[in-house]
Amino acid sequence: MNYDSVSTVVGRIKEDLEHDFRLKNVAMEGNIIGLKRASTGHWYMNIHDDKASIRAVLFRNRAGTMMSTVKEGDSVVVTGEVNVYEKGGTFSFIIERLFSQGVGNLQQQYEKNKAELYAQGYFDKDNKKELPRFPWKVGVLTSATGAVLHDIQKIRAERNEYIEVVLYPVPVQGDGAAPKLVKALEEAGKNRDLDVLILARGGGSMEDLWCFNDRVVVEAIYKANTPVISAVGHETDYTLCDYVADARGATPSHAAEMAVLPLTTLQDQLTEKEEYLHEYM
Repeated sequence: MNYDSVSTVVGRIKEDLEHDFRLKNVAMEGNIIGLKRASTGHWYMNIHDDKASIRAVLFRNRAGTMMSTVKEGDSVVVTGEVNVYEKGGTFSFIIERLFSQGVGNLQQQYEKNKAELYAQGYFDKDNKKELPRFPWKVGVLTSATGAVLHDIQKIRAERNEYIEVVLYPVPVQGDGAAPKLVKALEEAGKNRDLDVLILARGGGSMEDLWCFNDRVVVEAIYKANTPVISAVGHETDYTLCDYVADARGATPSHAAEMAVLPLTTLQDQLTEKEEYLHEYM
């Protein structure tokens, strides 16, 4: 039996796709997800609708001013053709022209939910709880396998190794994530030993972070008896959880710094009080 090499098979796929006239001069409409500009000047993104997503690239020499007003989540029409990258065994859409149609469906839904929740008082400062000055047990709601937990543990070890971190492992993206986040928030809220909660995940596209914009998650944070620090995404990412939480960390590491007072600070404060009392006596 004769066997073809991987490169031969992928080469045939590439030839078939790139020579199919139906995959040239394609025009399609969708929302931009995962928009990134590389150091080379090329733009990478996914063009997404409710049922599918395709990786796309707009090369620097084609971009011009097309991307000057385009944002994550925007609705766009793109024209171009399908390309197969043989080394990675993947295909992508090479954009020739991009036409922005303004705010996309996800962004519209986000703004609508934000306005409604704001009007109903979910984001009021008067409803926010103060973070404890001397927490000894910190509940962390995040993925058990991601880098976020490692970052938080690292900050805890550096600042105060006597503080205990209690993990509540949760999915941090996907359609089924929101109910599990709510369940974990309710469970952590019943643990009277916990002084503060950190809800955290790393960066991602608007679609990746969407469960943190779900109303049921916002309501669970609002109802929590224990103060909640939200640290979702990058510093520039704002989810509705960030607005309803009692405090927001720019990153998960920043949230850990907010929750964990350095042991050296406690020691310094005790020394100052001891000196004051000795002098007073």
